[in-house]
Amino acid sequence: MSSSFFQFAVIMSNYYDLPFNDILDWQKFSVILKESDVYQLKSILKSIPHEKFVELHEHLVEVCHH
Repeated sequence: MSSSFFQFAVIMSNYYDLPFNDILDWQKFSVILKESDVYQLKSILKSIPHEKFVELHEHLVEVCHH
């Protein structure tokens, strides 16, 4: 299955205070990048191994069910 079928969050911000960060480990279900990475976004996402896509997606599903 292609990695493009998996959903996860991509957050692009230099300064962020994510909601519920005291409860949620955002790095388990999202890719957090600096704003300056916008031009490399495609290559950054392509460099993520398939297994990591699956892991991010599974954690996102867990968060959504709570």
